[in-house]
Amino acid sequence: FAHANRWNDALEPALRDLGFQSLRSEHPEHRSCILCAKPPPDTHAGQIVTALAAQGVSVGSPDGHVRFSPSWPNHLDEIPTVVAALETAVA
Repeated sequence: FAHANRWNDALEPALRDLGFQSLRSEHPEHRSCILCAKPPPDTHAGQIVTALAAQGVSVGSPDGHVRFSPSWPNHLDEIPTVVAALETAVA
């Protein structure tokens, strides 16, 4: 739980910088290990998921959102790679 939320904590600011709206609780005690984000305006979650998958990043897209669900194998060193993939996906 702590590791997954450190990972999400590191990714969330970059998502916001790219125009995503985080749907994660602002209160740490109310968080799960999942980070869902609404895509930027005029961007479809399915297209982002497909673009990320082509770059080796696995995410889900329930209800039109992009869902990140890290677990113990995900390392914080991956964040720059995920952010770069997101930049390509929304470009």
